[in-house]
Amino acid sequence: MDNHSNDSLNIGNNFFGIGNNNSNCGENKSTNNDNEQQKWILHDRLPSPVTLKEALTRYLDITNPPTQRILSILSEHASNSYESELLKNLSKDSAAYENWKAKYFPNFLEILTEFSSINPPLEFIFTQLPVLKPRHYSISSSSLTQSAFQIDLTVAVIQYYTESGYRHYGVCSNFLNDKPIGGDVFAFIRSAPNFRLPKERKVPIIMVGPGTGIAPFRSFWEHRIKLKELNPSADYGKMTLFFGCRYPSMQLYREEIETAMLNNVIKDYHVAYSRQPNQPKKYVQDIMRLLSRQIYSDLIERKGHIYVCGDVSMAQDVNKTLQFILNENGIHDADMTLLSLKESMRYHEDIFGITLRTAEVTNRNRSDAVRRTFSNS
Repeated sequence: MDNHSNDSLNIGNNFFGIGNNNSNCGENKSTNNDNEQQKWILHDRLPSPVTLKEALTRYLDITNPPTQRILSILSEHASNSYESELLKNLSKDSAAYENWKAKYFPNFLEILTEFSSINPPLEFIFTQLPVLKPRHYSISSSSLTQSAFQIDLTVAVIQYYTESGYRHYGVCSNFLNDKPIGGDVFAFIRSAPNFRLPKERKVPIIMVGPGTGIAPFRSFWEHRIKLKELNPSADYGKMTLFFGCRYPSMQLYREEIETAMLNNVIKDYHVAYSRQPNQPKKYVQDIMRLLSRQIYSDLIERKGHIYVCGDVSMAQDVNKTLQFILNENGIHDADMTLLSLKESMRYHEDIFGITLRTAEVTNRNRSDAVRRTFSNS
């Protein structure tokens, strides 16, 4: 297995989280298949042959909210007129649909539960439900420190409640968490040439990765430690790591980071705690502002690289913080400077979407959108 720091592992065609409800869904709901004269046509979107249970547990996405098009089709298979009309309205009214989706984030099984008169035919299940997409994970180990057939991942096991009270499970994170040692996982490597250590080994490196965003940076410091072992006389630029979590007990790789600091691989390590008792919330961007001059020196004056890994919201906040830092240090066209850094491959981002779709996150994003609307009007 040939990979670099930092490529990503892509895990696909696996589903975990609904458990036995998957088979119940198929057996109890998808029973409109009594016509013996039906002719079945092979589809290349799924392996063939495949059972209904296999399709629902391994290949079809039944964990995300159905699209308006799917709701429109389901309305035609609801025997209750009220449920059918409600589904039709959601399929036609985009604003109502978006509010409903943001508030409840219902998966396919919950739709069948809430609209109990729906009885979709099997051909709908096989041909209309979206195919499960691969999940991408940054590789958290260096190819210099692992065998050719071993990699490390840093994965948060996602479980949360929606506003309607349903418990949701992250598809791939729970699948991996429940996989027995020695079990098989279908995966492939995707190259990430834009998120690797710089070729100029002496330039400073700033790494920003709260939570599991630290994943690719573990491969960075592992790689540097091994390189220094192989060539002790070589000089390398300083590495600064900004990490964030809720409590000190949630720090990831603390001992490894301490070892990397003892080996002069990581020069500075800064941690922001967002839920410390009797302390104001602190995030990585707050610490970055306090170290404005140092970041400006490393990134601009010494022509360093900055790497940001995490969710969309965090990456946007870090970008705003970098604009503040540039402005504070005399650069007034901060937007153009950051764009130039990206074009010259010195501002690197590894961004994933919002994972926890809790009401708190949804409402915060909705409020931000409203504020932007008013400010632009």
